[in-house]
Amino acid sequence: MKYFAIIFLMMAVYACAGPKKELLPPPTIEQDKFADVLVDVRLLEGAYTVRYQRVDSTVGLLDHFYDQVFTKHKIRKEDFEISYKAYSIDAKVMQVIEDTVLARLERIKIDIPGDSVKVYKN
Repeated sequence: MKYFAIIFLMMAVYACAGPKKELLPPPTIEQDKFADVLVDVRLLEGAYTVRYQRVDSTVGLLDHFYDQVFTKHKIRKEDFEISYKAYSIDAKVMQVIEDTVLARLERIKIDIPGDSVKVYKN
């Protein structure tokens, strides 16, 4: 009986510990710069969606444009992906980033007539 109690107690402690967090490397892009990059990514995806109805990252049509965004900000795609995953782990941090991105997007007016895109920043 004593052994059952010890085994039960060990199982209860293990079960209450909760799931182990995935060990990810820390973000490689500073939070404010990451928000800047994410603004351009959201603009890219929005413009693509207007033209093609949806963003399907598996198609690969956007890869060239993502590369241009990463080149503009002098970062690597891998750094963006690592930072995105790292920031996404903490919902509060990601919410702050998304709020920053939204505030920056709200200051931008975009016209998409035909094939050209004009961006006006307030």
